[in-house]
Amino acid sequence: MYAFFLFLHSWLRWLLLLFLVISTCLAWQGWLTKRIYNKLDRITVSAATGLSHSQFLIGFTLYLAYSPYSITYLKGGDTGDYQVWFFGFFHILMMIAAVWVMSVGSSLAKRAEIDQQKFKFVAISFSIALLLILAAVPWFRGLFKFW
Repeated sequence: MYAFFLFLHSWLRWLLLLFLVISTCLAWQGWLTKRIYNKLDRITVSAATGLSHSQFLIGFTLYLAYSPYSITYLKGGDTGDYQVWFFGFFHILMMIAAVWVMSVGSSLAKRAEIDQQKFKFVAISFSIALLLILAAVPWFRGLFKFW
């Protein structure tokens, strides 16, 4: 099961990053050009937020049940191994923060009545989330995780 969840988590991140970058760029463009918040904006924001929630659930399953790194960390096994610290503490903390920031920004954008406020909430929150995600991606493991 570990290999399956790791594979799914590794590959789904690219779809999340794609929608996150698209929705962030659309939000900045919409905010700066003062255009109308349209259906494409709503779809990309919803897709990015939904994918972040899916990634979080898969990642949390890995964290609590399958990952040898996080299990070692949770049992108090500070082995001095960078990967144990990275996955046991840093990665999960940064990703929780990123998903929270995206969810708050998306929620505020849905409630905003003025288009420019919608764009502003999405542009700022999704930019912050993108930076958090890029900082917490395990680049040292390679870009694609296979079975």
